Parts: sequence; structure tokens; C-alpha cells
Amino acid sequence: MKEEATLYDKNMILYGPPVTGKTYNTVIYAVAIIKNCSIESLFREDYQTILERYNNYKKSGQINFTTFHQSFGYEEFIEGIKPTLAPKDY
Repeated sequence: MKEEATLYDKNMILYGPPVTGKTYNTVIYAVAIIKNCSIESLFREDYQTILERYNNYKKSGQINFTTFHQSFGYEEFIEGIKPTLAPKDY
């Protein structure tokens, strides 16, 4: 089965100073990824409608939103993600 190409990476890190719209834009990016549509098309829609879709996707487990303290760097965040290996049966 051929996998469809998406317009955006499924995992993103938005970073920057406070009050620059990271959380606001997270909602739009997440819905765009799931719907596989352009961000520009969503900016033309009512934000409240997009937020409702985002919350429904979050409740169904399709979206996972993570924040971490500003003292953490990108490297520390990535280092914290490690695979869990299952023991081999011999």
C-alpha cells in the first residue's frame, strides 16, 4: 500500500519568545496536518471552528500537545526520547 505524502512534518517544535503565537499556531498546524490541507486555507476559517476540531482530534488521541520548561534546550528534549526495546525470545 502506498503512503500518501503530507504537506508538513508530523512532528514539529515551535520555539521562540513568549507571546509570539506558538500555541495559537500549533492548533492550526495540527489540524492542517490531519486534514492534509494548506495552512492558508485554515487561516480563512473561523479560529473557533478550527479550535473545536483540534480539541476533538486531541480527545480522540490523534493529537498530543507537549510543552516543556524554557530552561530545556532542543538537545535535552530530544535526548529524553529513547526507544523501549523488547527482550528477544530465544
